Amino acid sequence: MNIEQDALPTPRHLMHWCCRFSGSGSLSTLLLGPERPADVLDALRHAAEAASDVLLFWYAGCGFTREGGLVFGVMDTDPRHPADTGVALDAVAEIMSTSQAGRPAVILDCDHAAIATTRFTGTAPAPSLMGAETSSFRPMADPFTETLVDGLTDGVQEGPEALDLVTLHNAIEAAYTRTRYYVENEYIGGPSHVLLRGGRELALGINPAFGLPNRSGALPPHPDVVDAQESW
Repeated sequence: MNIEQDALPTPRHLMHWCCRFSGSGSLSTLLLGPERPADVLDALRHAAEAASDVLLFWYAGCGFTREGGLVFGVMDTDPRHPADTGVALDAVAEIMSTSQAGRPAVILDCDHAAIATTRFTGTAPAPSLMGAETSSFRPMADPFTETLVDGLTDGVQEGPEALDLVTLHNAIEAAYTRTRYYVENEYIGGPSHVLLRGGRELALGINPAFGLPNRSGALPPHPDVVDAQESW
């Protein structure tokens, strides 16, 4: 498994989960503020060669779009010339396509993440994809990575034993819905949609709230549950 991350809004959240995942016997590589595109691509290439089951590329940072493509920022990226100084999504897709991993996945927390749905079209199996698509929290940052890691570490209420991407997707949107009910005197608009493609076959961990309906900190299971609770 491989995790790539730049300019993290919540590095401690991801570091905590990454350490727990590594302790389960899986390979994980966490890059905090990588300087060069090669730092990211070399780490991903190593993970792709080593992985036989799950290969996960997780990026949180600045996304740039050029000529219809998506580029991930690193410390040395020039915003005026991202294509020449950043990590191209197409390069990530090419490396992942060479892996023998049976369950590839991509998690993106950056602008223009929806572009990823048009990539990975020639790979088999096609990677599961989840990401922050549109934010209703602007000008505040969309708390996608923070909320996702909260779900992994604290669990999902009434969720299955294994936290697959579909369960986590629904829980994140539920947490966003709950936030809009709780925030006062600030405008938070419509739903913050979380991008999802596939994901039912891939679990990122065991649900800490499984069988514990009153576990503190667990995310609600679905936006409809939050709406029902708040309208009661």
